[in-house]
Amino acid sequence: MQKLVVVFLLLLSVSVQAQDKLPRRGFFGVQTQAVSDSIRAQWKNLPEGGVSIVSVVAGSSAEAAELKVGDVITAVNGKGIADPSAFSSALSRYKSGDAVAIELFRDGQALETQVALKEFPREKPDDFDVIYDSVPVDGALRRVIFTKPHQGGKLPLIFFLGGIGCYSLDLMPEQDHPYKTLLYAMTRAGFATLRVEKTGMGDSQGPPCAEQNFHDEVRGYVAAFRELPRFDFVDTSRIILLGHSMGGVVAPVLANQVPVQGIVAIATSGIWWVEYELINQRRQLLLAGTTPDSIEIAAREKELAMHLLLIEKKTPDEILKDHPELSDELQYPTHYTFIQDLADLNLGREWMNVTCKTLFVYGGADFVTDRGEHLYAVNLMNNLHPGIARFVEVPNMDHFFTRIESQRASFDNLIAGRPNREFSQEVIPVVGGWCVDLLRELNSSR
Repeated sequence: MQKLVVVFLLLLSVSVQAQDKLPRRGFFGVQTQAVSDSIRAQWKNLPEGGVSIVSVVAGSSAEAAELKVGDVITAVNGKGIADPSAFSSALSRYKSGDAVAIELFRDGQALETQVALKEFPREKPDDFDVIYDSVPVDGALRRVIFTKPHQGGKLPLIFFLGGIGCYSLDLMPEQDHPYKTLLYAMTRAGFATLRVEKTGMGDSQGPPCAEQNFHDEVRGYVAAFRELPRFDFVDTSRIILLGHSMGGVVAPVLANQVPVQGIVAIATSGIWWVEYELINQRRQLLLAGTTPDSIEIAAREKELAMHLLLIEKKTPDEILKDHPELSDELQYPTHYTFIQDLADLNLGREWMNVTCKTLFVYGGADFVTDRGEHLYAVNLMNNLHPGIARFVEVPNMDHFFTRIESQRASFDNLIAGRPNREFSQEVIPVVGGWCVDLLRELNSSR
């Protein structure tokens, strides 16, 4: 059966550097792919595994070491490389200034070279500052990245919460990413913004992100929040959480633990996780053109997998021992305990306990969530605190902040590996305008 996206996914400044104790990660600077059969047929002495270089980034460590497109890297510091994922993992442990020994083949000939790692490039926009710092979380340092206008004084802060999974928010300067586009726009509107890296991602220390549960992730955000008073440009009386997708689920949980003045929740949900998964599966199977009888079979398999994993709290290995047919239903972009925590979370109650103004934003082309899941949370909040929550739909915006005509078009593009890349600019005034209005309300009440 076609594999589905069944969970929340997967945007003159000087780069200001404070007294940061966290080393910058190294920047190798190549794009790789698995070695093709044709190359193996030509180069008979090529060992198993390895990766082919398909591009070399200008100004990178790899370029300085004169690595070339077409080279096949077979080992890093004497350890063989099985595939592109293993290559990335092998390099991730090295920091700026480290040297790594690379074994490679070029035109069928075995070579060795040393690559001195430059630091991962810093974002350097022309019209505002970027500050790289770190905060302690459970005895390890976590990378935090602020953006702020040049002006001095205290600034309102957008505290960003990203989607599910393990990825870095520390982006290449030229990288086109919807999170960066949105946060840069908020900075140009007069806000400071904050990105908190997940454990083990980017420069961050700590246990691997892939081993964390939901409460571990929330605890990291709480720890970062507690450190905000030491940043003299942050007005801790004007903090707005901006959560996308899973970040919108984290937002009310975090807001019920730390003092914030507003929440923006984009492309998220307000219903119980188990309900969400079943609804989302059916929606996507319909978009895929799956026959009704196959949908019913899939729904039963999904329900069984979730019951065993989320209600009975069995591990995936325990489930697959008795039900190998459920393998596809147990694939998540995070540790299974993260999903178990979501099933235990009373999300509706978390939203009902929120007492700050909240904006829910849904994109009309989003196939990963739906309008009703946002409106449900709005109604929960407004029933207890009339007028506290607002809903806005941005037409033709999908789950990934891109402009596209429909859910089906977004779904088809993603499944085909050709996601739309045009950022939905309409979301910027929706979010920015609401945040500015909220600040006016806060200022008038002082």
